[in-house]
Amino acid sequence: MQVGLTLGVWLLDLGIHRAAFCHLMSEIPHQPKPLSPDDSLPPVEPPSAGFLVQLFLIPGLIVAIIVVVWLLFHWLAQMGNDPREYVKKLRGNNEVRWQAAVNLAGALHGAAGDEIKHDTTVADDLGQILNEEISAGSMEERPINLRVYLCRALGEFQVEAALPALLTAASTQRADVEIDVRRAAVHGLASLAANLKAVQPDWKNAELAATLIAASKSDNDNLRAESAFALGVIADQPEAAARLAQMLDDPHPDARFNAATGLARRGDAAALPVLLEMLGSDQTLATQEESAENRQEKQAIVNVNGLRAIAQLADANSTVDLHGAEGPVQQLADSKIPEIRDNAIAVREKLLRRKTPTK
Repeated sequence: MQVGLTLGVWLLDLGIHRAAFCHLMSEIPHQPKPLSPDDSLPPVEPPSAGFLVQLFLIPGLIVAIIVVVWLLFHWLAQMGNDPREYVKKLRGNNEVRWQAAVNLAGALHGAAGDEIKHDTTVADDLGQILNEEISAGSMEERPINLRVYLCRALGEFQVEAALPALLTAASTQRADVEIDVRRAAVHGLASLAANLKAVQPDWKNAELAATLIAASKSDNDNLRAESAFALGVIADQPEAAARLAQMLDDPHPDARFNAATGLARRGDAAALPVLLEMLGSDQTLATQEESAENRQEKQAIVNVNGLRAIAQLADANSTVDLHGAEGPVQQLADSKIPEIRDNAIAVREKLLRRKTPTK
């Protein structure tokens, strides 16, 4: 009995140890089966046609489409930059004309500006549009502004084809609001005349002189001042010079200042008294129409223009007596404003050279 119990206990203990051993063995990780080189990579196969299409053809098509779209937009942009197209769009009372006006202004001052300014056809077309607007006779703000713009644009040209419409605009006034159009036209005529004379110095036009003389007799101070400036550009025409001499007594400072500077370029000593007025340190009369913050700038402009005109008079007329200018010039040479001071010093040196005999 005792032997049987002992044997049973031993067998039970053996069973327990066997179960523990099996459990322990189950927790020991099994080493993976070594892989052969053939098991590490899939079989090598030649690429399929579909794979090649995805890899090369589709990206190539995408790049080609992008290039074509870019070229298309570039081509359309180049077509849109044609000034002749802008001129066509200026016709008709719509919003497109104002964008066309902006684009044309940019083209006139851009890289292609020189070519456009010599284009007689474009000048003719713009002149025709201006004439049509004048004939329509609208006094509303937007049509008036368009006529002002057209006058300024025509003044940028360097062909005589721009002249007739500007002459018409400068001579037409049916209401007070058209004074701005006349001023713009006179300004355009001055620019156009300067452009034409730069190419052909002896260029003259009797109708131009007559139109500017008529404008210089307006009751509007600003129009007279604009006209005096324009007459100064063509002061080599006797009738223009005669009118400028009369305008030296104009009650408006800007008008007589412009008349004096125009005559000074011609070497006319009659301009000297007004030029000395321009050199004055007190320009209260000339700046009275300006706002308080702009008066100093306006005075500087008058002084600098007077100094430059004195220099031009000295260059154009070697016999004119400029002794009376020495004091005002010296006073301006001490100015705290650099532009005034620099111009005054240059004129002072010019006057000194005139007094010193050449050896």
